[in-house]
Amino acid sequence: MTQYMYCSMAFNTLEEAEAAVTEFKGVLDNQPSVYCGIKEVSAASEEEGWVAVTNELLTDAEMLSLDASKHYNIHSNYNGTSSIGLTAEETTAKLIEYRNSYAAMNNANILYVGNPPTNEDMSVYVDSAS
Repeated sequence: MTQYMYCSMAFNTLEEAEAAVTEFKGVLDNQPSVYCGIKEVSAASEEEGWVAVTNELLTDAEMLSLDASKHYNIHSNYNGTSSIGLTAEETTAKLIEYRNSYAAMNNANILYVGNPPTNEDMSVYVDSAS
């Protein structure tokens, strides 16, 4: 029986796997909180340092429409990097960088199609591990 793998998840049909692709694209396009966090920051000057205006992370909608008059702190949920005091434009560029890194980490552009081996029955090894 052919199996499909997408983002480390197994599917029994191509339709299920392609639905997962569409769902993941929706996450990448509309839910940046999955791969990063953004807070608004302010400071008297860069030399004095930045202070979070609130400890609350921005919502997905707010992250996708940053205010050009404000500065932000952004961190990646996956690679451990963080930047502070960025303009809205700089923050959006980082968001895209983190999104692309998250997509690459999940092999978002690859749908694996697998068939069981025909020369040996390997299911005895993996079925018992479940």
